[in-house]
Amino acid sequence: MSEFQPQNGRANAIRRPTASRPCIFCGEPSSRQGEHVLPKWLLKRWSDEGCFTHERNGERICDRDGAARTTNHLPRILLPVCDRNTSPNDCNGTLNQLYELPGKLVVREVLDGTGLVESPEQVEKFARWWVKTILLRQHPDCRSTFERREQGRTPGNVLGPAWDLPASVYQNLIKGILPSDVSLWLAISDDFNGRGQLPELMRINLPATSTPEGDGGEPATLLWGFRQMHTRLVLLQMVVHPLCDFEHPFEQAGLCVRLWPEPPRSLDVTRCAVLGLEGRCQLGALFVAGGSTDNLPAGGWRVKVAAVPDGGPLRA
Repeated sequence: MSEFQPQNGRANAIRRPTASRPCIFCGEPSSRQGEHVLPKWLLKRWSDEGCFTHERNGERICDRDGAARTTNHLPRILLPVCDRNTSPNDCNGTLNQLYELPGKLVVREVLDGTGLVESPEQVEKFARWWVKTILLRQHPDCRSTFERREQGRTPGNVLGPAWDLPASVYQNLIKGILPSDVSLWLAISDDFNGRGQLPELMRINLPATSTPEGDGGEPATLLWGFRQMHTRLVLLQMVVHPLCDFEHPFEQAGLCVRLWPEPPRSLDVTRCAVLGLEGRCQLGALFVAGGSTDNLPAGGWRVKVAAVPDGGPLRA
């Protein structure tokens, strides 16, 4: 791409604002505002539903006077990414072509439409959009306009702890390559009308892993919910599990659907089991990060992790 972009019939040099932070993908200056991790078309779903508050560990975030901090619109989540005005790389445009344009319609269909995705190709676009979006949300340079501070440097901020993933994850993401050992599930919950849950609380211990070649890494997990209609939520659960394998007990019980890897051939969220409040809490408490498995041999050995009842000995 040329370093000059036509505008109103004139060529204008790319702006390089001195206040911009480096793009997380290429290192070029990012746009002043940054990339919206949740795009504007999705944020518009809540445009008439303010005012908004945030909670941290179940307690509302307050201002110095003790009053709950509020905003009139859903806070933006921003990440430093270059666009065509700041760099010939235009990483924002690349993300748009690889993920936003393919996934936009199917994400809308699940959240606001029939909830039915009939083709394997569309289900894959839906899954890839969410994997990309969650990986960007958990980047250390991500920030929320609710606090206007960086995610990885603000103790206990609204976005929670960032994920310390290898730089190669994002270098591959901008090429359209999703990382290995990242899995994504979808569940439906309704705290008032749902009944689905496991017979007992289960735990899966995810160890940090390493090999002499430097492979492996730290585990991470996120459960993120979006209202579909009334009191019903679409829950997305992503797990980063380097060199670890496990069976998801909710998937085994028919209480959630695996989206990535190996997306299903079709998806109908209206036919999914509906978790109640207890089931949703069980899902959020399923994964425990702790322990380590060092110096796994170079022959491709992996750790098989088993789910155990809460309070029982964690087994790998």
